[in-house]
Order: sequence, then C-alpha cells, then structure tokens
Amino acid sequence: MKYYDVHEDLDRGLTFNFIIGGRGIGKTFSSLRSAVSLSGNFIYLRRSKTEIELCALPETNPFKAINNYDGTDYKIQRAGDLSTILDPEGSVRGYAMALSTFGNLRGVDFSDVDLILFDEFVPQKNARPIKAEDEAFFNLYETVNRNRELDGRPPVRVLMLSNAVSINSPILAALGLVGILERMIAKGKEYYIDRDRSILVRLPYDDGFAAEKSMTALYKLTAGSRYADHAIGNKFAYDSWYNVRSRPLGEYSPVCSYDDLYIYAHKSRREYYVCRSAADCPHYNSTDTQLNFRKNHGIRFRDAAISGKMIFCDFAAKAVMYEVLKLDT
Repeated sequence: MKYYDVHEDLDRGLTFNFIIGGRGIGKTFSSLRSAVSLSGNFIYLRRSKTEIELCALPETNPFKAINNYDGTDYKIQRAGDLSTILDPEGSVRGYAMALSTFGNLRGVDFSDVDLILFDEFVPQKNARPIKAEDEAFFNLYETVNRNRELDGRPPVRVLMLSNAVSINSPILAALGLVGILERMIAKGKEYYIDRDRSILVRLPYDDGFAAEKSMTALYKLTAGSRYADHAIGNKFAYDSWYNVRSRPLGEYSPVCSYDDLYIYAHKSRREYYVCRSAADCPHYNSTDTQLNFRKNHGIRFRDAAISGKMIFCDFAAKAVMYEVLKLDT
C-alpha cells in the first residue's frame, strides 16, 4: 500500500502547500514526521480551541502514530491559548494553537518557527464558523512570518491539510483556488502549481490504496455512500455539482447583482443563472445591502435554488449564493 509522502511535495520548494485527500492516506503522519525533523520549531494549528484541547490528551495526541512508529514521545502541553509541543527530552519543538483564539496572543515572538502545519483546515459540515476566517489565517501568517524575508531569511512554509470534505473553504475562496480545484476535479488532475504566488495544490489519489481500503469493514459497510466517496475516492462529499454548469447567456435577462455575481432570469421559463458576466441591473453587496437583497429577492431565489431552478457558472458562485440564502451546498 502506498501512503502519502509529504516530502514529494515539499521538495518542490513552494511556500503554501494545500494537500487535500482521502482519510487515512498518511497526510498528518507524514507531515508531523517532517515537522519534527526540522532544525527550527513549527506550529501545529487547528481551527478551534476545543480541537487543540483534545490534541493535548494522550488518547487523542496527533503524534501518537509517529510515537508508536518511531518509538518517540512527542506530546502537547496545554498552556492557555499557546500550548507547547515537547520532544522526548522535554524540550520545546513547537507550539499548538487554534486559529479561532490566535487573536488573543499579543507580543509573542515566533522567529524560531519555520513551518505552520494547519491540520483539517477545511471546516467540517457542522463546524462553527470563524468570523473572517481567511483574514484570521492571513493575520496569523503575518504575525509568524513578520519581516524575515526583508532580512534575507526564507518565508515560513505552510502545510494545509484536509480530507476531501468540501472545497467550500473561506481560505480557498479568498485565494481564488475554488475554481482551480473545480477544474482539477473535472480533469482528474492531482497537481496545480502557481510559482508566482508560491502555491501548490495537491489532490493525492492512489488506485491501489483505494482498492485495498475499499475491502475493509467500514468501506464495505458504506460502499457507494458520500462518506466512502470522500474517504477513499477523494470525492468531495458535501459538494453537490448537479446545478453547476455553463448556460447560454442570450437566453437570459439580468435581474440583479450581488458583489461580483450577476443573477439572470430565463426569458421563457422559470429558471435563474448566476455568473460573473456584468450587466446593467440593481446592485447589492455583502457589506451594507445584503439584508435588502434577501428582502427583495430572497424568497424566490431560495425557492428556485431548492427546486433546482437556479444554475451556477461554478461552485464558488454557488457557495456564495447558498450562504447568502442560508442553504446547504
């Protein structure tokens, strides 16, 4: 069985590495082993404080697998919003923290940190949202990285790990990676590299691994389910694509816009199309006229979306509109 090896991706030398794959393929295991091998320290990041508190327990220590495999004893020692990662000798090898509470930290020097490992960065379906989650992460990176590049030092590298739950992530959306992931999924591509922005997106998939795992008890039980699709098939379990496709714009007339999205109504049937082709129409935005948008159009657009009568040019457009209309993608 071939497990994921993070070194294959880190060797490319890119700063921001997004690794999104099935469950149990070795993403966290490989990444933690790489992190503890660094000469500098690292940050183990999760979305919520509850997740970090669980990681500090012996039973749910994320290092447990590598401790058993290598005969080591790495652990997380809780200390408020900034916990420490201790090596087998009891020396500090890094820090464990939550994105949701990072703003509470003031005046902390992270100049000893060379890597941020953000585990499970894509929110689970029922996870509590973090206000301006993308900005929270970018502020965290700025705090950790500071001016080291201006001083001639390399930037802090980032490993962003997630199971194939959804591409509807605030961080992916803010970086314009949702559409890129859509194209990768549609074309069956495993890699996307943007050297100008120093970004790697990887969708690791191995036919042999999937075939072997599909014969284990849980995946025999869940064969054909959304859970099995994302866990071993690397399909995004909670993303529905049935109403995402291109439509001929000449068949539609503009109704209104919301931020950079334009909603068109079909000229002869009850159907709407959401895309980014600009038109002269009433405009609403997410800052001060969102309530007016819901008041004037919310009911009919929501009904159309629920009944499959609203088509979207891409999944990113669908994710935005469903969030505004309070629907589940």
